[in-house]
Formats: sequence, C-alpha cells, structure tokens
Amino acid sequence: MTLIDNRSRSPELRATWGLSIYVEVGERKILFDTGPSWRILYENAYKLGVNLSEVEYVVLSHWHYDHAGALPNVLSVSNAKAVVPERVRGVIVDEEKIVIAEKPLQIFENAITTGALKGRIKEQSLLLISDRGAIVLTGCAHPGLKTVLKASSEICGKIYALIGGFHISGFEADKALRVIERYNVEKVSPCHCTSLEAIREISLKHRGYIENGVGTIIEF
Repeated sequence: MTLIDNRSRSPELRATWGLSIYVEVGERKILFDTGPSWRILYENAYKLGVNLSEVEYVVLSHWHYDHAGALPNVLSVSNAKAVVPERVRGVIVDEEKIVIAEKPLQIFENAITTGALKGRIKEQSLLLISDRGAIVLTGCAHPGLKTVLKASSEICGKIYALIGGFHISGFEADKALRVIERYNVEKVSPCHCTSLEAIREISLKHRGYIENGVGTIIEF
C-alpha cells in the first residue's frame, strides 16, 4: 500500500515529494521508506487503516530526506528496527534500532534486502518472495534499474514485479523497458521520481503496468 508519493489517488489523501510503501507479508509488517513528513505519513496511514506502531521493520532504501525524513518519528512510536544501507551522521535515532545492510540481509521468511548497491548514491531494494517470483521495491533506483534487477535476480532468481521510483525521464523510458523486458518482469508500477512522461510510456508499452499513487493497494 502506497502511503507517500508525489501523486494521490484520492482527494482525501495527501501527496508530497517522497515515497513510503507499507507491506504486509502474512502477519509481518514492513515500512519501505518513510517519506519526508511524519504528519503526512501519519495522516495518510490513519485514513487508510494502517497502524504505524505495529511496523516491525523500516527498510530504508537510501538516506535522502524524501525517503528518510520521518524515520525518527516511526521508530519513536513503534518497536521497529531500521534496516539501512549505510550509516550517516546527523540523524538522531536510537543506535540500537539501526541495522546496517551492506550485503543482502534476510529480514524474515520471504523478505530480504539486496544490501547496499553501489552507484553515485548507495541504495538498497526490498525483495518480497512470492510463488510467482520476487516483488522488487525500489526507492529511486539510483544505482540504475539494470543494477537493481541484476542484483535481485542473483538473490532470488525470477523477478515477477517491480514497484517504486525508477528515476528516469521520458527519454529514458524505452531503455528502462528493455532492461525490464530482459528480466521478464511481468508487473511494473512506477511512481515517485519516475517522470510523468516515463510513466505514460511505460503504461502504453508494458502490458503489466499498474497505476500507482497514495492509496494504491497491490496484492500478490
């Protein structure tokens, strides 16, 4: 369920530049990124029936404010651990709640991170294992979609779905689609830092496109 995104699916839910996706795997609950604003995250979660105090893990894709701004607040209202790709200075959180995932890290059954992927900015993705293959959640794909999908494939094998920020313009959409097709990704749901032009191209050219935005619920 998308709690934070640049676009909203409902006038009752607030959009802002950033990303946060709430995940349930059985009874286990994960928050992938927190967005920049605790107030907006809390309000959207409340309206969507999500209790953030029940979150067990916050998987942070990277430390940019639009993905990590509300992290201290989420940790303060829950017993969650924060799984992060690297340590940074200046973020005031309980050190006992921080787990550094430099390499792939199994959070629990059917949920694993890629670990920190190298690029201009270190970033990790979250992999959810289903009968159809891995569902890959990406924050901004700063290391590049090719790097994200290659690492995910090496960890999990077949990739079924790709959801999150692709960080591409309309001019880069065809190149991204070729990478997606190379890994036989059946479902794609771009949002956040994926430009509107790129989203439009993907929606027209990939038969497994799923519209995203605040309030989107995707079930596998």
